[in-house]
Amino acid sequence: MNDFSYFVSSFLDLSGIDLNLYKEKQMKRRISTFVNRHGYKTYAEFLDVLNRNKDLYAEFLRYITINVTEFFRNPEQWNILRNSIIPLLYTNKKYIKIWSCACSSGEEVYSLQFILSDLEVRYELLATDIDNNELKKAHEAVYDFRQIKNIDTNLLERYFIKLDNNKYRVKDSFKQNIKFDTFNLLRDGYPKNFDLILCRNVLIYFTEEAKNFVLTNLSNSLNKGGILFVGNTEQIIFPQNYGLEAYKTFFYRKL
Repeated sequence: MNDFSYFVSSFLDLSGIDLNLYKEKQMKRRISTFVNRHGYKTYAEFLDVLNRNKDLYAEFLRYITINVTEFFRNPEQWNILRNSIIPLLYTNKKYIKIWSCACSSGEEVYSLQFILSDLEVRYELLATDIDNNELKKAHEAVYDFRQIKNIDTNLLERYFIKLDNNKYRVKDSFKQNIKFDTFNLLRDGYPKNFDLILCRNVLIYFTEEAKNFVLTNLSNSLNKGGILFVGNTEQIIFPQNYGLEAYKTFFYRKL
C-alpha cells in the first residue's frame, strides 16, 4: 500500500469519510496542496498529527469538503423554484417537507427559507452537512457583506439584523422551522418522504459509483411527484435510471 492509499484508508477509520468515493486526481491534488502548505513531508507524518490535533483536523475537514456557497447562487434557478416549483409542490398540501442535504454554512437554507416565508408556505426544513463546524456557522447565521451581495436591500432589511462589526445575522424568527443535523451522503441512512430535495454542487466531486449511489438514495427519499434540485454542472443524463424525469433545467421530478 502506498503512502496516499494508507492515508485514505486511515482517514476513513478516523472520520468515516471514504475519500475513495471522491474523484481521485482532484481530491489527491487538494490534499497534497494542504499537506505541503502546512510543511509535512509525507502523508503518514500528516496523518499522525491529524490524529492528535483537533484544530488541524477541523481545518482539514473544512478544506476537503469544499464548502463553496452563497445566497441565491444562480438566481435564475431560484426564480424557477419560487415561481414554479414550490407552488406546484404546495398544491393540495397542508405543508411541504424539504431537505437541503449539503447546506454548508447556511446560505442555501436561508435563501430557501426567505422564499418560503414570502410565499407563506407551511413547511418542514431539514438542513444537513458532513461538517459540524459548517453546521454551527449555519445555525449562528452571521454573514459578512460579501456573503450577502446577492440579496436585495428590501430583503436584507426584512430578514437580517445588522451587527456592529458590519456583519449581518438572520433574524431568529426565520430560523425556527429549520432542523440542522450532521449527515454523510456516502454513508448514512437516508431520511424519507420529502417533497423537495436540494443537492447542489456536491455530485461533481464524486466518482460515478458514488454519484449513482447518492442519486438512487435521493430519489428514494422523494415522494412521488417530488423534486430534486441539483447544481449548474450536475445535469443528470439518464434521470429515468433513478426513477426521475427532467422537469425543468436542473430540476427533476420523481416518477
